[in-house]
Amino acid sequence: MIDIMDKIDNADKKILYELDKNCRQSASQIGRKIRISKEKVNYRIKRLEERGIISGYFTEINMAKVGLTTYKIYFQFQYLNKNSEEKLIKWLTKHPKIFWVARTSGRWDMLTMVLAKDPMEFYGILEEITTKFHKNILNRAFLINVEVLVFRKEYLNSSEHEFYPTKKYAGNIIKNKLDLLDKELLRLIAKNGRLSSVDLAEKLNTTARIVAYRLRELKKKEVITTFRASIDLKKLDYSFFKTFVYLHNITKERRDEFNEYCRKNKNVLYISNVAGPWDVELEIEVESDKKFNEILWELRNEFSDIIRNVESVLIAQDYGLNYSVPFPSIKKH
Repeated sequence: MIDIMDKIDNADKKILYELDKNCRQSASQIGRKIRISKEKVNYRIKRLEERGIISGYFTEINMAKVGLTTYKIYFQFQYLNKNSEEKLIKWLTKHPKIFWVARTSGRWDMLTMVLAKDPMEFYGILEEITTKFHKNILNRAFLINVEVLVFRKEYLNSSEHEFYPTKKYAGNIIKNKLDLLDKELLRLIAKNGRLSSVDLAEKLNTTARIVAYRLRELKKKEVITTFRASIDLKKLDYSFFKTFVYLHNITKERRDEFNEYCRKNKNVLYISNVAGPWDVELEIEVESDKKFNEILWELRNEFSDIIRNVESVLIAQDYGLNYSVPFPSIKKH
């Protein structure tokens, strides 16, 4: 692999950091923060896109606020060859209810994220997958996202560690009333969080003023959590791990301390409190296996009184988010 990090300077990292915080920021806004001209910001963003370091922009949407529960299914496979794996991945990524698919390395071979309106709908999807691929499924585990705390890619920030208000999603299921314009707006902005209000208005046959108002309202209703850049970690020589933490004798005070400890770590991006075989999932992005192992060792040492066990998988291949699941293209009559 080409050592791209040698070619990414501090200004590039600061731009990536700002786009991760809010990819809808203008070049002028980013330029003022990192003290370079908007022309240089635009040039650097274009170069990062051309090199595939920025692969796109997306909007984090709280599915609980549109009436959907997030379920995760982990699979161990057997008798799986390249051909059968390709068929499996193609089927999963095209499924109308499966939001995310990732191939993993470790105890589990694959992760899928399913969006369902109730447990019965999820059960039907689980049975559909199991029936179709029963010959290849050795084991499976499923869980429900209860609450997710979202942080920023602080490891891109060379200055002092910033503490922005923690974003949350999941939580109580609330089906906000969304009209056709809201749904179409969410479908477009989910796939490209950097589309301007003018561009969105043109696609939606409305005005930029109405688009800006609707976006504000969707954020106020907590349907939209934040706007982020999709960064290809492999091109930064970073790895993405999911870590499963088994807890016991947990108190609210100790859980708050656990969350705060993780929040202070620049490499922790998400904390998911879940109902399932384990209690917490951490998403960690690191520059080396050594760094990852250090993080886990320090975490286990700090919370040895409540951590029973820790397991991890490496996200080997991320097949992306399928926003046609919650927001399919709506035909106007």
